Amino acid sequence: LTAMQHVVSSDRTPNADFSVWGPHATRLLKRTRLSGLRMDSSGVFRNVELFGPQSHDVWELSWEVFFTAMVMVDVVSRPPLHAYARKMKHYHNRYGTSVWPIIYQADCRARSEHLARCRTLCILEHSRLQTAGLPSLFNPAQPWDLAFTKMVEDEKFWKTELEEPCFMVLSRSS
Repeated sequence: LTAMQHVVSSDRTPNADFSVWGPHATRLLKRTRLSGLRMDSSGVFRNVELFGPQSHDVWELSWEVFFTAMVMVDVVSRPPLHAYARKMKHYHNRYGTSVWPIIYQADCRARSEHLARCRTLCILEHSRLQTAGLPSLFNPAQPWDLAFTKMVEDEKFWKTELEEPCFMVLSRSS
């Protein structure tokens, strides 16, 4: 919690590596790994070994710890966090365990990269609305809250990073 509080107070993206962040950390003294497919620069899927939880069930355990930390350090409120967990469960249920590595990669990109972009867009929109004298949903005291909501709702991101790659693997496209 202290580390997460430091990350947030340093104005960095609140994120955690689920290959080491989660329950039973003392039993898992090394980073967990999973095998899966990753598209290379030529558009061909290659087998790779990734760091992270081996299944959605294990991911949920890490997510619960992350969820609790976000609420305890007052970074994000519960509704956007619940919505994110539901989205991950939806994708897992829809596409299945064979593409779990793709789902997890999209999750990592969302939390580590896209969340910061969403916050920047929220800040810019807030400034625009403030200048126009209009109300804004953005709360500067909790800047990651609306960003998390926008990240969950960004269908273009999820289509590009998760849905299309999953579909390609499941349809055995090259």
